[in-house]
Amino acid sequence: MSFFYVYELLFIQTTVSGKATYNVGSSDNPEFRLDYHNTESKGYTKRHRPLNLVFSIGFESREETHRNEQKH
Repeated sequence: MSFFYVYELLFIQTTVSGKATYNVGSSDNPEFRLDYHNTESKGYTKRHRPLNLVFSIGFESREETHRNEQKH
C-alpha cells in the first residue's frame, strides 16, 4: 500500500525580523519535494531557500491527504 503525505517546509526569512514561514503541501514523496523546492523550484520557495522538512504525516488516500492539507 502506498501512502500520500501532508508536509510542512520551514524557512527563516532573511529579513531583519528573521520571521519563520511555512509552506504546506502534499506529495507521495516529501523528501523529493523538499529537494525539488531547494534546487529546481522557481518563484516563492526559490526566494526563501534553504527549506527544511519539519513535519510529515502519511494518509492512505489522496482525498484524505488533501482534506488534512487544508487544515494546516
